[in-house]
Amino acid sequence: MTCPTSSAKGRFCKASGDSTIYWKGRKLLLLDEKHRQKLLKRGAAIEVLTLLDGSDVALHDGVIHHLGVFFRIFV
Repeated sequence: MTCPTSSAKGRFCKASGDSTIYWKGRKLLLLDEKHRQKLLKRGAAIEVLTLLDGSDVALHDGVIHHLGVFFRIFV
């Protein structure tokens, strides 16, 4: 899934069932202020903003979250 909808501020995505979003070809998760994964409802609207320094952040429910790369460890 990509983020097809754009606005003047950024692009909108919908959260997958595992609380991740797809952005720029990568599967990402939202991080809270303690760098823990933010759990999202499936289909939650997320706005991804690109800052002046080129980094991306996500806006959800009026709160800005950093983005982390999703990876799964298989044991």
